[in-house]
Amino acid sequence: MTSENSYVTRLKKDLSFDVQNLFNNMMPDYQISYAEYVYKDVHQDITILKRRKNLEKSFRKLMVEDYYFVAPMSDFSATEISSLWHYPSPYSKYDVSSQIETYEEMSSKRKRYNTYFQVVRNGELFGYAIYRIKEGVCHLNFGMKPHYTGHGYGSDFIKAIENFGKNHYSVTDFVVQVDKDNERVMALLSKSGFQLSHDEISDTCQYEKHC
Repeated sequence: MTSENSYVTRLKKDLSFDVQNLFNNMMPDYQISYAEYVYKDVHQDITILKRRKNLEKSFRKLMVEDYYFVAPMSDFSATEISSLWHYPSPYSKYDVSSQIETYEEMSSKRKRYNTYFQVVRNGELFGYAIYRIKEGVCHLNFGMKPHYTGHGYGSDFIKAIENFGKNHYSVTDFVVQVDKDNERVMALLSKSGFQLSHDEISDTCQYEKHC
């Protein structure tokens, strides 16, 4: 066991019960960072206790105030999303493992570069966003962790993705192609200010937004 893992194991044990679940769901990088803050190169128990209490205070804020962070997709996130995320029927066709092109791109660090991003909520891998810029317009694709779909997180999730797109790519126009049978995403886009621009003859329709 590495020293980092031992710190994480120790913190999982020492944290107050009410914040343990939040910490347990965090991505490994976040867990290691927080655990090292509390224990690494610290030799006084009073300092460790003070740091742990400060951390617990911050965690309790996260339990009532969501914080989203968008960053380049890591190998860890790409593997989890492409291999472990499975949506219930009738949405199972949106599993990355069922989409050959997306799966191949997500599995390649080179192909992911500046296109595939992970969406982190309160330290937990929460979703992903794919940004493709064409003639100054950002063509979006995205997915939320199956466990959280249908529970009212969509608007904040889309807002985080939009804000990152505007800041990172300096774009103000977004386009999303949606399957006509995906009523849940169409409702979310409409709620988030996207307008149906054309209803194509195929099985998809296009939503647009100017920010």
